[in-house]
Amino acid sequence: MPNGRVDMHYSPEGVHVRYVKYPGLPVITRPFNSVSCCAAIKSHVRSLNPDLILAYWAQPEGHAAIAVGRELDVPVIVGALGS
Repeated sequence: MPNGRVDMHYSPEGVHVRYVKYPGLPVITRPFNSVSCCAAIKSHVRSLNPDLILAYWAQPEGHAAIAVGRELDVPVIVGALGS
């Protein structure tokens, strides 16, 4: 993320990538970011019918992945990267 910006068109060769935005404001919405993320990804994950959900960040994405996985009865692995 050079300069804090994500390249929304980046995709490694041979890998289909779908970026999903969810609302969030630094500090202000932190307690609610996992709920917002969950709402944003649920329909996308459901449409993929995955065998497994893999999340690389514990909060808020990992927490949201666990909630979606429980609802869809899909196992979830969360990796804690960063601080």
